[in-house]
Amino acid sequence: MDNNLWLYANGEQQYRAAYSLIVFGAENLKRSNLIKGLDRLETNSRLIQLGLEYDRMAFAQEFMWDYLIDCIRILMFFEGYMKAELIKADCCVHNIHYNDTDTLFKALAREQRKRPIKLREIGDIEPFVTDISKEKITHKHVKITTLGVSTLLCPNYRALYHFDDEIVDDIKFFNQIRNGLHFNTETQIQLGPTLVERLKRINSFVNITIEKWRPQTS
Repeated sequence: MDNNLWLYANGEQQYRAAYSLIVFGAENLKRSNLIKGLDRLETNSRLIQLGLEYDRMAFAQEFMWDYLIDCIRILMFFEGYMKAELIKADCCVHNIHYNDTDTLFKALAREQRKRPIKLREIGDIEPFVTDISKEKITHKHVKITTLGVSTLLCPNYRALYHFDDEIVDDIKFFNQIRNGLHFNTETQIQLGPTLVERLKRINSFVNITIEKWRPQTS
């Protein structure tokens, strides 16, 4: 089945697609126990720093069962945000497809691993097929799959985003958990000051991003 690329049709469609990604990601992130319980996590962090006694195991269990899901929710927001910025900049967030004989698209696909690819770069090699009556755009060299986090965090991609190295480190931290590199148990989940600072940065960034992208009312 052809991949409908109508989201790239014009500025209005691009904004709708980009804003939807951000809103969907933000709503999911705000439902996470880690963000909803941020005030309690911060209080717990102070207890740790002061060396005061509390039931660490019971507190960890409150967050343990949804910990991985919450990390996925955080990553969903940032994947959506990064793709939204790319869409806004007329870049392709879908992976480029090529066969061994497609030397130009093979080269462009390799470039896509290192830098954002403008839609016109694809169209200059082979035009997109547009059917306005069906609101449908296709291209045989554009896959249905989209760019992954590792590609989205490449330096040339990061130039289009509005976050600093600390946020990048936060994204990599939660991506590592999502990818299963950490086996999360009560003893391995760290609910102390470092996690709290990560969550506060992320929550602040999400709030700022929502306001920045909110449609302007006349």
